[in-house]
Amino acid sequence: MDYVTRRSLKIVMGFGVFFSALFILFPQIVLFIFNVSYPADIPTIINVIRIFSISFIAFAVNSLYMFYAESVQYNKLANMVTILQGLIFPVMFAYLFTYLWGAEGFWVSLVVSEFATLLFIFIYSKIMTRKSNNDYSGFFLIKEHEDSSVFEFTLDGNVEDAVKLSENIQKSFNEDRLSVLVSMAIEDMIVHIININEDIDLIDIIIRDNGEYILISIKYSGECINVMEDEDMASNIAILNKISQKIDYSQILGLNNIVIRIK
Repeated sequence: MDYVTRRSLKIVMGFGVFFSALFILFPQIVLFIFNVSYPADIPTIINVIRIFSISFIAFAVNSLYMFYAESVQYNKLANMVTILQGLIFPVMFAYLFTYLWGAEGFWVSLVVSEFATLLFIFIYSKIMTRKSNNDYSGFFLIKEHEDSSVFEFTLDGNVEDAVKLSENIQKSFNEDRLSVLVSMAIEDMIVHIININEDIDLIDIIIRDNGEYILISIKYSGECINVMEDEDMASNIAILNKISQKIDYSQILGLNNIVIRIK
C-alpha cells in the first residue's frame, strides 16, 4: 500500500473516531447547529444522533475504499460496495429493524449497513487473497504484478523533484518515444498541481506497464481542485490528452487522485 493510501486510511479513521465520540458525548452540538428547541423532540433527536454517530468510522473507511477501488480500476468491486452500502443493506436492515424496534430501528439499520459493508470488504479481500494464491494481499488487495512493470515514486511538492522524476521515468522505460511523452506529460501535470497549491506535502505516482496499456495514478493531498476541469490545465496536459485513452479524476476527504490510461 503506497504512502498516501496508508496515511489517508489513518486520517479517515481518525476523523471517524473523532466525530463519533464528539456527537455521542455532545449531541447537543447538532441541536444547536440546526436550531432544534422544541422540548418534546429533543430527547428523541439526541438518541438518534448518538445511534447514527456510531456509523461514522465505518462510513469513512467505506468511502475511502470506494475511492481507492476506482483509482486502481477495481470497477467491479467499487460498484459492488456502492450498491451494498447505498441500496441493498439499507433496505434489508431497515425493513428488519423497523419491524423489530419501530422508528429507532431505522437509524440502527443505517449503522448496521455501514458496518456490514465494511465486513463485506474485509471478507471479500480475504477470499480474493486466497483464490489468487497471494497474487493479491491485504485489505486493499495490493496486486503483485508478475507480468507487468510497476514503477512507484514519491516526491516532495517542489518543481525540482518533478523534473528529476521526469528523468527517472525515461530511464525506467528505457527512454523510448512513449516514455518521453509520458514523462513530459506527468512533469507538466505535477508542476501544475504544485503551482495551484500553496502548501502541498507528498505526491505519489504509480506507473504500471503490462504491455497492452500503461496505467498512471497520481495521488496528492491539497486543495480540492479538479485539475481535469481547470482551463489552464488543458494546455499544460496537451501531450497527455493526445496519447491517453482515458483520464479519470476523483476526490475524497482532501485526497485527490488522477488515473490515466495510455494504450
